[in-house]
Amino acid sequence: MANPSDIIAAVATRMATVAAVGNVHQRHVLFHDEAAARAALAYTVPGGSDYAGQVVSRAWFIYIERTDDAVLDTASYRHRIDYYVVIRGFHGVMDGATPKSEVVFRDLVEAVMQALRADLTIGATVSIAEPPQARSHGHAVAGNILCHAADLVIRATRYPLIAPI
Repeated sequence: MANPSDIIAAVATRMATVAAVGNVHQRHVLFHDEAAARAALAYTVPGGSDYAGQVVSRAWFIYIERTDDAVLDTASYRHRIDYYVVIRGFHGVMDGATPKSEVVFRDLVEAVMQALRADLTIGATVSIAEPPQARSHGHAVAGNILCHAADLVIRATRYPLIAPI
């Protein structure tokens, strides 16, 4: 079975199937300066998408927030490991843009959720994953840029066997 890094990589691969998804980072990035933050957020929108050709602030950060481990049966050495995968997304607020940046980001969040729902084994890295949940949807400041922000959470479960000691 896969380790947490494999799960995160498989989520990123699935997200890459979404048109104009933005930059996808396979970690929770902390920035030491504003220039580094802006570079991580900067994304040139491809043709055929809203804001085509423009550089916008659009990025996603994937990380494991929590891991729970439970013994299911000591006789058979079965247990369950739940990984709580967080996908934190940002899209810069674009006042006066058409269409409105909030609408574009809301549709992008839904497209990401649909892509993740389409593979509930996350590339066969887990036994089963619950469909993604939108834990929050609002605003945040990233790289000194006002952004629309969303946190999606997936509970991904593995049922490994533990060898007796």
